[in-house]
Amino acid sequence: MKKIRLILSGIIGIISSFSLAFWNIIWVGSTVELGSIISKNVFLDSPFLNKITLAYRSNIDISNYSFSSSCETKTKFFGENNGFYFFELEFLDKECIKPYIYLENWGKAIPNSWFSVNFIKNSEIYSLLLDLNDKNLGKINNNYKDRIKKLAIYNNLKEKNIKTSDLSYLVKKRNYQEGLYKKEIIENIIQKRQEKYSIPIIGYSLPIRADKIPNSTRPYRAETTDGIHHSWDIDSPAGETVVALDDGIIVRIVDTWKKEDLTNIKKWDNLTAEEKARNLDILRGNQVWIKTMKGELVMYAHLDTINTSIKEGIFVEKETPFWTVWASGVPEEWYNDYHLDFAIYENPYILTKVWKYDIADYMQWDWKMKGKEKDYILEHQYDFFLNK
Repeated sequence: MKKIRLILSGIIGIISSFSLAFWNIIWVGSTVELGSIISKNVFLDSPFLNKITLAYRSNIDISNYSFSSSCETKTKFFGENNGFYFFELEFLDKECIKPYIYLENWGKAIPNSWFSVNFIKNSEIYSLLLDLNDKNLGKINNNYKDRIKKLAIYNNLKEKNIKTSDLSYLVKKRNYQEGLYKKEIIENIIQKRQEKYSIPIIGYSLPIRADKIPNSTRPYRAETTDGIHHSWDIDSPAGETVVALDDGIIVRIVDTWKKEDLTNIKKWDNLTAEEKARNLDILRGNQVWIKTMKGELVMYAHLDTINTSIKEGIFVEKETPFWTVWASGVPEEWYNDYHLDFAIYENPYILTKVWKYDIADYMQWDWKMKGKEKDYILEHQYDFFLNK
């Protein structure tokens, strides 16, 4: 239990690094100098926390100065008090990656005004949290509730007409807002874990044929794979649109499959479980893998066109169309049994592996319905899928 508490504390610490405000005082002795940054954390997906408040100490009027960044930004001047000039910097570009900013006037950089920020995307927060089971997720959520309750009294302070005496309150207000934002993400996951998956081809049903559901045998592949079907196969025409069955994070995309890849399949005796899994991976052709709100991994296989806007690491919403059905990975010539092959792999929720799982790990997760008989699967598969 002590080890589990230490791991959870570490996870809370990582999450908190996404949400705790930063206080920084620098005295340089120049005409214009950076005094304080209320928070260095810029939450690019938030319409409120994509802004930060800064104070510059100056003996000249800098109210008309603005900030320069490689990203699209907007500068707002709040006011001056005791030689401090207060600004709000808003980041309008959700894809910002270069964190270095400086104050400028008429295109000229102001010495000693440079600073950097921490860009945070929702996908990064979700990627960490989705590997926690319900119990540990609840513990972290309760921790945030306690923090937020203590800081709520600072939320009413307005940024306009700021005084230097208000700066410590602004830090605590920002702590409150960032903590609240993080808690809402946690609670969204908890809520979504109560919902069922959508069928990944809209208007279709799950299969009922024995050879189209998990655990059907594939004896013709027994020498190179485990010889077992992990997936559901939904028959459909080539080119049919495939959608995300849940909100989640794209963790892997394979979109360069070609027939020549089949020559990489290992066929010698005594293959390891990992070698068999990698052989099966080749036979799946073009793929997209999504870590869902349940923490489970959904693998879509035999795909054709994959939307170029889909990238590894991005957050996607349920029923977003991304790709189309084809037969990539299939070795047979003149193949026309087009279908979507998709499997759901169950997260073992190993605390020491949070945010550390790799592709080889995912390949070893147990698939949903593993070991279940046909009748059981057909009776219970809609326990976690919506009927069309």
